[in-house]
Amino acid sequence: MGVIDNVIGNLISVLESKPQLKGMSFLREYPAIVKGNPLRKVTVAVGMEKMDMLKPPSGPGLTGLIRVRMHIHVPVSDGGLSMHQAFSAIADAVVGSVGGLQSLGCGGISYDRPTATIVLQAWVEIAAAI
Repeated sequence: MGVIDNVIGNLISVLESKPQLKGMSFLREYPAIVKGNPLRKVTVAVGMEKMDMLKPPSGPGLTGLIRVRMHIHVPVSDGGLSMHQAFSAIADAVVGSVGGLQSLGCGGISYDRPTATIVLQAWVEIAAAI
C-alpha cells in the first residue's frame, strides 16, 4: 500500500474504533461502493481529495499534505441537526487520535437523490512522510 492508502486506511480504522461513532458506517470512496437505497443510517464515504508535496526547510525527504474528503450522508428523515451532530462526533474522534493532523473542516450541503440523504462535505488534512 502507498502513503495515501495508508493515511485513508488509518483514518477509517480510527473512526471505526471510536465507541461514539458505532452507529455510523465508514466506506472507502474509491473504488465506488454500492450504498443502500435509501440509506438508513449515517454513512461516510472517505477518499482522497488532493495531495501537495512539501519540501522541509532543511534535511532530506518530502512531506505530503494529504486532504482526505469525507462525504457524510445522513438520511433525510434524521434531519439537519443529525448531520451536524455526526460531523461534530467525527471531529471529536479525529482530534488527538490522528497523527499528523493539520486541519479539519466542513462546508457545502447537498441532497443525494439515489440514497435519499443530505450530504455534508467535510475534510481532514494530514501530513505524512513520503
